Amino acid sequence: MSQKETMSLIINDFTSVEDVFNQFNVDESKREGIEILFASYTCENYEGDAYVLCIENGKLYEVYGCHCSCYGLEENGWDTEEVTIEFLKHKFNNGTFGNTGRYGERFVNIMSKINELENENDVIELFRIYNL
Repeated sequence: MSQKETMSLIINDFTSVEDVFNQFNVDESKREGIEILFASYTCENYEGDAYVLCIENGKLYEVYGCHCSCYGLEENGWDTEEVTIEFLKHKFNNGTFGNTGRYGERFVNIMSKINELENENDVIELFRIYNL
């Protein structure tokens, strides 16, 4: 399924899937096959941080970005890390994923279902259902 065929939850200072890729300086040729499920970018007082949850080759990945200037995300760019269902459950139950102020109510509502899920494919389907 291409990015154009699915809905993504894009919040805060990101405006679209294309904006996510552009802010991270992802080359056009490397965007194919990446489906963004969720992306958030907050920028206040010349400091900002970004978080992206995406699918590539049927696996879940997350990407972090940050900056401490008015020039946008740092040059470290699009560096994906594979994540597991257990890791996402931990982040929701013990980390910042339950913070509606940071990630928004819709994301927190989606993630509140994570403890009921068994594998990474369930997470992908959950986001697809909620993002319709």
